[in-house]
Amino acid sequence: MSQLEQTLKRYRTLRLNALYLASHELTQRHGSRVQRNLKQAGFSSEKHLKGFDYHHQTTPSNHHQQTSGERPAGLPLP
Repeated sequence: MSQLEQTLKRYRTLRLNALYLASHELTQRHGSRVQRNLKQAGFSSEKHLKGFDYHHQTTPSNHHQQTSGERPAGLPLP
């Protein structure tokens, strides 16, 4: 392998390492920013939709029909 080929190979390796480090740094900064903003907001706890039970949730139009017997204005008739 010539000197030029070795130099190019080393440059490519260093460049990939630099791109990886930059990407990792940005990911870390984003995570830190999210945590800092959550702390500053003063939320009591993080909430996720993962455990939400959608089975008992009704759509607004269904809820309206169940409570008043009327259809909201602008919705087509069945």
